[in-house]
Amino acid sequence: MSKKNILTLEIAEKFLNDNDSVVLKKFTSLEDAAAEALSKCKGSLYLDGLTTLSKDAASLLAKVAPLPGEFNCLKFHSLIPSIEVAKQLAKYKGEQICFGLRSVDLPFVKEMAQFQGHLWLGEVSQLDDDVAGKLATRGGGAYFGGAYFNGAYLDGVQE
Repeated sequence: MSKKNILTLEIAEKFLNDNDSVVLKKFTSLEDAAAEALSKCKGSLYLDGLTTLSKDAASLLAKVAPLPGEFNCLKFHSLIPSIEVAKQLAKYKGEQICFGLRSVDLPFVKEMAQFQGHLWLGEVSQLDDDVAGKLATRGGGAYFGGAYFNGAYLDGVQE
């Protein structure tokens, strides 16, 4: 992996000092030390380029503090999280976590069901009965790109 695609502690600190100075979506991975620095952010954090995330980094990012009166979101458009990462991210106290997923399985949904906010899964086009049942019983909404049905946006989901 190219060193320039890694979000380092130095880059994270630069972002914290001036969030317009760094475009976070260009980074495909981040060092745990950078995640620790970013955990001090308040409000939303868009890490759309990440394709890998360690369990420790996910645990740290889940500590990003929501800003009162704001819609707070962690966004990972390119990440396909492991079960361990999902378990850590589910501890986030903001209003929404966004992924760009094309499919989800029951172990992932069971972990993310612990998250109390809105869960944007991305472009999921099919759900098996167990996954749909788990999503239907969780707190917060689950979103799939467009139409809203019984607590879930279901754009493109087929029966």
